[in-house]
Amino acid sequence: MDINKLLDTVNHNDKTILINFGTPNQEIVGRLVIENNQFRFEGNGNLSAQIFFNEYLKPMIDNYINNRKISLN
Repeated sequence: MDINKLLDTVNHNDKTILINFGTPNQEIVGRLVIENNQFRFEGNGNLSAQIFFNEYLKPMIDNYINNRKISLN
């Protein structure tokens, strides 16, 4: 992804939320935003990282492992 193209789509005077990290009961614990042409994180970093891993990365990795053909020869 071209970061400059992404930044060009953002109103430079506003805060644009790229992603929210939330609990199962819809409580937002963190978010990644663009504000004043800079990426910034707000909220609980540890809990957001756990949510990102468990909800986004782990399912992709598990799917890759489960679909991969492993040969022992």
